[in-house]
Amino acid sequence: MSALEQKYERQRLSNEQLKTRLAERNEQYLTMQEQIARNSEQDVRQDANSDAEMVLIREQLERKKRELEVRDEKIVALEQENYDLRHQEPVENSVMEQLQRQSVFLVAYHAGVGHLTLPYEDIETYFRNPVAYAAERCGLNEPAYREWLEHYENPVCLHPGDDGEPCGEPVMRVSQPADFQAGTDDRCEKHREPVTA
Repeated sequence: MSALEQKYERQRLSNEQLKTRLAERNEQYLTMQEQIARNSEQDVRQDANSDAEMVLIREQLERKKRELEVRDEKIVALEQENYDLRHQEPVENSVMEQLQRQSVFLVAYHAGVGHLTLPYEDIETYFRNPVAYAAERCGLNEPAYREWLEHYENPVCLHPGDDGEPCGEPVMRVSQPADFQAGTDDRCEKHREPVTA
């Protein structure tokens, strides 16, 4: 699923780039038309060259439009495949099928969040990244939750000394992730950064 989402994102970005190039080609085309109108009184050879360039640009424009249509079709197909994968029924006689059929809920414990009841729809998301799932339930991003978790499991001063090693002085543990401030709560009195209002 992650690979499919990445593939979809690459296709979407490629599509955006193609649209930008198409707009540039349209601009070139309009500019060329203006130049031809201004230079319509010049000799026949210049007109022939301009016509040839215009034909070339029109062909390129048509080719880019076709490429864009193909990419749009691929994106629609990828979106449908993504939707189908997300909503497919679990394999028959699998543990996941049993969980869904029996309406079983899984319970996980994470520091700072406590016990989490995982409905069937969230099981795959949870197992993909349990820490990110717990962080989201705390209202934090994953790096902030991990900083708090490191502090919670080992509440010591992390200020690096001259030798590069952390100070290591014990500090008060902050039990709620949302209350934790890195640089303040993970420092002893000597190394604590001043609180800015």
